[in-house]
Amino acid sequence: MKTKVITFSETNIKSEITGTVRTLRDPAFPLRFRFHQNRETGSWYVVRRDRWYLLGYWPVLTVKAVKKVLPEKLAMLAINTKSNLLHTEFESVSDVLNWYQGRIEKDAHRSKTRKATIKSAIKCHLLPHLGDLAIEALNRQVLDDALIWPLQESHSLATVKSVLSVLKQAFNQADKLGRIESNPLAGVVFSDFISVSIEPKDGRLLATAIEPLFKALLGSDPVTQCLVVMLLCHGTRITETLAAKWSHIDMVGRQWRLPMADTKTGDWHVLPITDPVAQWLQDYRTWQIETGYRGVFLFPGHGHARSLSYSTSRKHIQTVSDKEWSAHDCRKALKTICTDLGIDNSVSERLLNHAQSKQDKAYNQSLFMGPMRDALARYHAWLDERGFQALRAETETRSTRSSKQDEPRVCAA
Repeated sequence: MKTKVITFSETNIKSEITGTVRTLRDPAFPLRFRFHQNRETGSWYVVRRDRWYLLGYWPVLTVKAVKKVLPEKLAMLAINTKSNLLHTEFESVSDVLNWYQGRIEKDAHRSKTRKATIKSAIKCHLLPHLGDLAIEALNRQVLDDALIWPLQESHSLATVKSVLSVLKQAFNQADKLGRIESNPLAGVVFSDFISVSIEPKDGRLLATAIEPLFKALLGSDPVTQCLVVMLLCHGTRITETLAAKWSHIDMVGRQWRLPMADTKTGDWHVLPITDPVAQWLQDYRTWQIETGYRGVFLFPGHGHARSLSYSTSRKHIQTVSDKEWSAHDCRKALKTICTDLGIDNSVSERLLNHAQSKQDKAYNQSLFMGPMRDALARYHAWLDERGFQALRAETETRSTRSSKQDEPRVCAA
């Protein structure tokens, strides 16, 4: 393997990226630099008595940093020839957190909502409380004093646990990839700091509030109406609902097929479409077309190139909720009402698409389609009695009335 002699500098190494020589050396230092296959990154090695010791990775470990740590690494080898010289580029907690956030932002398999949650935890809580600490200074006592105990005074325990989870994920990932010498959070669990169990939140959209909700929807715009109806009728997650496309709706087979890329579980989820919902969707699509929108989304966002954003959807929901409940409370309402109607728990769990074992994934979807359709029919009949039927009648009248008007209108979505 051919080795080229150069003077180590960032400029000289970058100039070799377009070349063919893989290994570089500088006579002034007991070092070797070797390009990786993509030639955009490389590895640093300390060479002593024909033995190569991995030092770190370029460009994260710069030429300047290599020259700075080299005397220390040579001293380690003089004491013990079996020393691990791998130099980590992270010195402070902020180094780990900023690296992890950048990695998450480019993760194609994470949902936008999860990315936003991680970014918020890092920006609002972890960096302000722990960012300036050296990695070596991080331990249970420091975590308790600097993060956990101050945070629990002003935030729910669920939030505190979520923030700690993001911190642990960042350090676990850095440790797995050898970017830190050891993981100071190994073995740390939430119960080390707080022994009180976290109780699930009660649903805020009660059965007694469904009838007033439908009355409020009568005076709302069609996008708000359809968004709330789809959430309430199916118990889908807000991100899954906003991502819905007309191509996912099979009006002949009466199914709504949620792609694996849109679901939290990462699996396809198929929901039956009942007659009331089918009528509703037909009227809503008619309204969209009449107002000039023929695109792919049930809930188009600004410019119609993407679906409605999460922040905008919250504003739609708040117009009828008075900020007393959220989209997630529609899921809890479905679960509670189905239980009150005597619907089997396993069926309502499939409707909500909660995580399953591998064996259940293989069999349950087709097995539960019949019971799921029956359950939704009973549930939607219950909703009809509390205003859904009146809302459909109002929108059908509006659609008929608007179809007689010839003047063009702009889509509210």
